[in-house]
Amino acid sequence: MNKLICWKLCWMGICGALASACGSAPLPQSAQTPQLVAAYPQPPSALSAAQSDPDGPVVRECVYLTLQVDYPEGAADAAARSANRYGGYENNRYAWWSDAGRTVVQELYVPICQAEKLRAELISMGGLTSQSVVRHPWDAYPPGESWTQFSVQYIPFHEPVVYDDPQWELFGRALCALAARAIIQMGRLAAGLLLAAAVALPCFLMAVGAVTTVRWILRK
Repeated sequence: MNKLICWKLCWMGICGALASACGSAPLPQSAQTPQLVAAYPQPPSALSAAQSDPDGPVVRECVYLTLQVDYPEGAADAAARSANRYGGYENNRYAWWSDAGRTVVQELYVPICQAEKLRAELISMGGLTSQSVVRHPWDAYPPGESWTQFSVQYIPFHEPVVYDDPQWELFGRALCALAARAIIQMGRLAAGLLLAAAVALPCFLMAVGAVTTVRWILRK
């Protein structure tokens, strides 16, 4: 009987040791809590409100500009830097070759409170050819940060063509027409004089010859 109790106690001790060993063993990798290994960098704070919105920025106004510049690509690069400086960004840019040269179209977004500053910088880059602004009603969009969209077209700068004053042009044309008419009249007069001389000269010579003949006969 004592041996049976000893064996039971021995087996209970062995099972307890095994249970404690299994409880202290580390869990498999799949059972552990996942840890963050790496993450994508966060977008700049100035752009997160606009570019992270799947519906795009809340545009309150659109500004359309056409500028004549010496170097369209360089002007577009400078405009993109200015937009970043004012808390905005460049959304799109297109360029192509035409008869006039290299043409660039650019789309910029800036907070509406900085729109006037950016517009002044853009106009200072070259000659302003056209400008228009379209403003949307404030109650058409949900509340949030308001943005201004700039659509800018850069065309190569060419020396302006200076046209004559229309009044001077008309005066010159009238003067040329008068001179042409005078030349024509003088030509007609000269032709008439030559014709008259061609007719009158033989008659005069015939008359002189007849008078001379009559005088010669009378002397005889």
